[in-house]
Amino acid sequence: MPRFGSVRPKHLIEEAAADDGSVTNIDLGSLSPLRSLDAVIAGSNALFKMKTFEYCMMLAESLASNHSVTTLNLCGNEITDVDCEWIKKLLQSNTSITSLNLEGNKVSSDGCALIAEGLAGNSSLTALNLLNQGPFGESCMDSWLETFNSNITLTDLKWRISSRSSFALNAALTRNRSIQRLRAAGKDWRTLLPDGLRE
Repeated sequence: MPRFGSVRPKHLIEEAAADDGSVTNIDLGSLSPLRSLDAVIAGSNALFKMKTFEYCMMLAESLASNHSVTTLNLCGNEITDVDCEWIKKLLQSNTSITSLNLEGNKVSSDGCALIAEGLAGNSSLTALNLLNQGPFGESCMDSWLETFNSNITLTDLKWRISSRSSFALNAALTRNRSIQRLRAAGKDWRTLLPDGLRE
């Protein structure tokens, strides 16, 4: 049973599904922002942890056409690779979320690759936190390199990787930052587009 005052995932997801503008931030994270990863608030979101697959599915379905939610925090909820299939679907369909925090879950290479696939056509997410999980293998890194052939919006990716693809991945993030900076300044940015996006 959750402690008094904890967030009930189903209730918050249902509120967000209404898409009436009243919910812009979904915070279902189980980690305290004031403490380290090791200092998990006991039972702060035990409900989500008990039903990660169900709640990830509900989020993907309710936020598919949502236009109000911009921030989604799911850190420390024991989300696994299987749950990432729903995270992928969420990223493929939602066009309003700009920040996603998945820090401190149980995502490994397979799940991380699914997230990359979800971001391939995503044009809203700019910040993603994947710290304190993994390790992420080379096949996963290949998925991310493929994603950056079409994604030009992700500019802030927090993770720890040790890969031969590190340089290329950092270069893609730097390119995305330059594109967004030039767009904001009203300057020509199309010359920086990856080959697959050039007309």
